Amino acid sequence: TFTSISDVVDALFPFIAFERLKKRFLRLRWESIERVRDLEVPMLFLTGEKDEMIPPAHSRALHARAEQSRLRQNVVFPEGSHNDTWEKGGEQYWEVQAAYLKECLALSPGAKSAFSSAKRDKAAVSSGASNDAPSPAAASDGRGDVSRAGACQTSAS
Repeated sequence: TFTSISDVVDALFPFIAFERLKKRFLRLRWESIERVRDLEVPMLFLTGEKDEMIPPAHSRALHARAEQSRLRQNVVFPEGSHNDTWEKGGEQYWEVQAAYLKECLALSPGAKSAFSSAKRDKAAVSSGASNDAPSPAAASDGRGDVSRAGACQTSAS
């Protein structure tokens, strides 16, 4: 996850990384480094140390700035690059997320019941016992983000 679009331009295109140019042409700022400061939700940063697009220092800076987070963790995968950290991390990548979700659920009993409800709904749909979709309150984007249930935020770069 990047600290800001401006910082990404600095890293990827240093030959055009002039403040005047950036101010003129960058319409979206996406100042994550400023936004993360006041967030109190748990945050997991999954960082590929060989990321060629987003310097790993961005994740470290965001993790450090997220001082208000109830639970924050930065996990570095030494061989991970921008698009293959999940693959290079192997089982550890998935185990870290599972352990983090358990920690989040321990902090937020309401989210635990919503998460369990979604699991039950999914199991019922898989077995044909119900035509109901999983609860949107605990929907996941496949990377462990159950933020709509108020439990956890994950970030993979």
